[in-house]
Amino acid sequence: MNHLNRHRTSKRSLALSVRVSALLFLASLLAGWAQTTVTSNPQNGARGVSVSAPVTFMFSASVDPAATVVTFFSTNPAGNYSVSTNWNGGNTVLTCTPISPFPANASIGWDLYNVAANVFAQGSFSTGTNSSGGGGSGTNAITTFSVGKFYIYQQLTPGAPTPDTNAPYGFFASASLASNQTASAVTVTLPAGGGPRNLAQSPARQEVYNYFGYGPDTNTFESTYPEGDYVFNVTGTPANLQSTVTLPASMPQPNAPHISNFTNIQSVVSAQPFQVSWDPFQSGTVSDVITVSANNEQGTNLFQTPNPGMKGALNGTATTVTIPAGKLPANSTNTALVVFYRALAATNSTYATFAYRATGTQFTIFAVGSVSTVPVVLNPAWTGANFGFDVSAASNEVLKVRYSPDCSQPIAQWQTILTTNNSGTSVHIILPPQQGTNVFFRVQGGS
Repeated sequence: MNHLNRHRTSKRSLALSVRVSALLFLASLLAGWAQTTVTSNPQNGARGVSVSAPVTFMFSASVDPAATVVTFFSTNPAGNYSVSTNWNGGNTVLTCTPISPFPANASIGWDLYNVAANVFAQGSFSTGTNSSGGGGSGTNAITTFSVGKFYIYQQLTPGAPTPDTNAPYGFFASASLASNQTASAVTVTLPAGGGPRNLAQSPARQEVYNYFGYGPDTNTFESTYPEGDYVFNVTGTPANLQSTVTLPASMPQPNAPHISNFTNIQSVVSAQPFQVSWDPFQSGTVSDVITVSANNEQGTNLFQTPNPGMKGALNGTATTVTIPAGKLPANSTNTALVVFYRALAATNSTYATFAYRATGTQFTIFAVGSVSTVPVVLNPAWTGANFGFDVSAASNEVLKVRYSPDCSQPIAQWQTILTTNNSGTSVHIILPPQQGTNVFFRVQGGS
């Protein structure tokens, strides 16, 4: 038995809001779409749970306990809660028992993920008995329902992006309740006899309920979540509510964004503004929306263009955005995402609906500390088994030597084998032997 007392991670933002302005938080889901499924006891949305009751997670396949992280938390009162953990012999059942009781009459949220097994799950339960859903952090005049499909690609070279290697196809259904509406259950029924799905309440925003699914290939994904009518049912007060969101067959999936200046943004100066550029989208119009974001390695958002529905959002004809100076730290590798949205929205006096298809491409941006003079490599020569050369550079300039067996790789993926300081105007560098018959070296100046 071991003890877990982990802080809430950046994955807390994975609880998607149905509000159009929150759609870009989908980027946080990319590393966590589940391929091994997990169910919980108590179930998502359960009420009247004992403050000392254990929480059990059942996995559809054996997982590595050492790679599994689970956190428990609440927002009112704000807190993180330690649990003791126990696994069954097959590593398919995890039992978490609170070391100290959970607070009474509180919504307790939990996150569970295992990166090795591509597992992410999120849910909540209440230690009270009252229905919830209205209030929360929202001030919604009406209830909003949304459904959407999200394709995710990755671009590792200047060439064409490729589908993400984990689960590149995601489906999202969300409901954001009006401030006077409470709910004991929210479901969405899929088209073509797909059956109902339960939406989980967001612990951080209790007026928001979410469901997400994934697919490893387009055929399976599109057949599971086809075009057609998605019927939401809210069981609650002051009355039950039903709404239909239509995902039309006439809405094509956007093509994957291709970053056209990929090589340039593998080495940008953090203290200067720079541009991210992409090819024009096929059939992109001013009615479509493009978003651009950048996160650091800890998942913290550093830059974000306005989301769909917000003032200043990029329309579907845009091909570039400028990231201001100082947004990305010096000497950092950052994960960026360009997303193209096609959407249909409708509103009446009772509720609003939103249907969308979106495609995004992930890529890296490497930020250096400062501008420096370009080092000049002179007199390359072998000395026995070692390769060496002279470097002419500014006095006291830091020099970093990188190598790669593939010269087309972005600079962030080249391995650093030597960092040295040029005390004069020239320095002689001798490199240790590298494996492989063809190895490429690159000298980078600056901190």
